[in-house]
Amino acid sequence: MAAALALCSGALAQDQVQSWVDEDGIVHYTNDPSEIPARYRRTAKEAGKAELDVLPATPRSTRSASRTVEPAGGGSRDEAQGAEYWRGEFRRAREAIARIEEQIAKDEDLLANDRRNSFGHMAGGQHEFHLPGVKEARERLPELRRELDQAKDDLRRLELRAADADVPHSWR
Repeated sequence: MAAALALCSGALAQDQVQSWVDEDGIVHYTNDPSEIPARYRRTAKEAGKAELDVLPATPRSTRSASRTVEPAGGGSRDEAQGAEYWRGEFRRAREAIARIEEQIAKDEDLLANDRRNSFGHMAGGQHEFHLPGVKEARERLPELRRELDQAKDDLRRLELRAADADVPHSWR
């Protein structure tokens, strides 16, 4: 097995080996530039010796030595995720922020309308009349603001994870 790996790595090292990363974050290697999909040709680069030394042993085709290596073992879970995963994570994070902001706006509007339309105090100043839902909105707003701060922090952490995993901005 070790001999096969050495033979295969040696054969690949003799050719100019190119690597590229597809939209799912999977790294591909080939010594035949015609096998590189057109949309990845501009981003393909010559694979370094360190990359070639860790390629798994696979049978070499008679046409060319082409390999696909999915992130595993040494890479983080984030590095192994593709475009669909990252776009979904960012979409969910932004939707959560939008939902909370929408509820905050509704509650703030209700409180503002209540202040404008308040019936004031009855004689003696003991009874106040408010629009329906005002008490609940007042109680809900501080919690919603905490949730919004948390959701924004979650989005910032997601941005950092994506940056660490070299996620393209088009996936965010």
